[in-house]
Amino acid sequence: MDHDLILFSIGRIAEQANRFLMAELRRRGMGELGVSHMEIVGVLTRRDKIQMKELVELIGKDKSTITALVKKLLRLKLITRSPDPGDSRVSHISLTEKGRKLESTVNEISKRLREKAYRGLSERDKEEMMRLLEMIRRNF
Repeated sequence: MDHDLILFSIGRIAEQANRFLMAELRRRGMGELGVSHMEIVGVLTRRDKIQMKELVELIGKDKSTITALVKKLLRLKLITRSPDPGDSRVSHISLTEKGRKLESTVNEISKRLREKAYRGLSERDKEEMMRLLEMIRRNF
């Protein structure tokens, strides 16, 4: 086995997953959104509101990238930003009613991606893969 191809394969899988997700978004008339926008919407479907700092940590992108993504979601009226009553330097992000309507779409697209990606894998296979990938991730 060519071990040099492991990281290449991980990258290719990520690219293919992104292409799949983008095609699903376009098919549903949501082509103006990207995968990272959907990650934010997904986080907000599980949390009523979140601070920008927490969003940066959960999504794993830098603050300037998250800020740009949030600005677009604000412009599309999918989220709202409100100041923290106790600290004016802190703002909270939450879904609008329009954003909440995306929840089932986000869940459906995510489910389709998982079904496609994990086809033929047992629970044990997935657990082992997650364990190994987490080991690689921690190396960075």
